[in-house]
Amino acid sequence: MGLGGYSPVAVAPEFRGRGLAQAIIVGHYDDMRQRGEVIAGLFPAAVALYRKVGFEVAGSYVRRKVPAALFADLALASNVIVRRGQVADRGAIIGCWERLAGRTHGSLVRDEHLWRGRLPDDFDGVEVF
Repeated sequence: MGLGGYSPVAVAPEFRGRGLAQAIIVGHYDDMRQRGEVIAGLFPAAVALYRKVGFEVAGSYVRRKVPAALFADLALASNVIVRRGQVADRGAIIGCWERLAGRTHGSLVRDEHLWRGRLPDDFDGVEVF
């Protein structure tokens, strides 16, 4: 059993009101069932559209930015070394995620394909500390 994901669905203004967006969304249901994807995740820009075809808001994605200067007064434990991540750290990073995700509701099970997109084998284009 898995989670299917949806990319944004958009219809040009001159074609709206004809049910095209609903047809696109619903058109994927059979394929998802065949793959064992029993739920679907998305970040809807138009909640009403997705509600019409069976979706409901079940959570939220929150990202917070904290200015680094706010951490200046925190005391760093003497045994902590902050360094840039290395390819050799990949397994430890994945293991840390799996331990955390197993205790957190709503976390995705990430297979190797998903990890390669998120954390490539060569760390190319990734900032890890």
